[in-house]
Amino acid sequence: MSSTLLDVSPSSDSSAAAVEFDECAERHHVKESGAADEDVHCSLHSGLRIEMCQHPHTMHQVVKLIVYLKRMRKSQKLISTEFSDHELCDMFMGAVMEECAVMEVQEPTHAAAQNFSKTGKVTQCKICDEYNKSLVLNKSVPELQAIVLPGGNESKSVKLNLSTYVTPTATRPQAQPIALGIVDSNFYLACKATSDKTPVLTVEVISDQQQLETINAEGDMARFLFFKSVNGQSMNTFESAKFPGYFISTSFKDQKPVEVCKQQVTERINTFRVNKV
Repeated sequence: MSSTLLDVSPSSDSSAAAVEFDECAERHHVKESGAADEDVHCSLHSGLRIEMCQHPHTMHQVVKLIVYLKRMRKSQKLISTEFSDHELCDMFMGAVMEECAVMEVQEPTHAAAQNFSKTGKVTQCKICDEYNKSLVLNKSVPELQAIVLPGGNESKSVKLNLSTYVTPTATRPQAQPIALGIVDSNFYLACKATSDKTPVLTVEVISDQQQLETINAEGDMARFLFFKSVNGQSMNTFESAKFPGYFISTSFKDQKPVEVCKQQVTERINTFRVNKV
């Protein structure tokens, strides 16, 4: 498909321009559009310039031209027939600028799993609550109980291996991650959820000690971890790592099981003394 492109500049005398165009066409023997092999240019002395070309335009270009013209017509309200250079520039730039919608896709980021690594440092100790009740193992259940031991019976209180851990990031800078195992046994204290999702303190057997070397914070083995924090100079709390806000506690009554409770519960004791042996 051939087309004719007209580039028309303002002229003061349109009739004179038409006469000059006819004379120019006769002098240069302008060929008809169907028979021309090359573009023919006719430059006039003043006012009018006509360029005839054989370059076909695609349908895409035609559609874009129509869209540009419609944008110009809708976006400009004519006040006068003359525009400044700045106004003309704004008109053309606004017409030819195409809007581009960019969809920002954010790749999901997955934080690296936090692992607790055993340091190898193990401290043997005995633990008693704030009111001097000692922890005694009831092997038949098994469970720990808090009992006031009379003089000479302190040997009945359990000895605990307090194993320390380190983490890649200091999420709890004031607390020390630990595991509490009963000396001369495979029993370890654990905090896990029951069927109704309530955390409870249990005493469990671990036959393979390698399971405790590295513990994933989100894994099931995290039930054996507690955060040990020091309150004041000598009192300690033991908060479950798997169930934050739940602390090892004892009852005010004698010979009652050691359990976990929320810190704000006033009916139980959650502060302890740790005595090295």
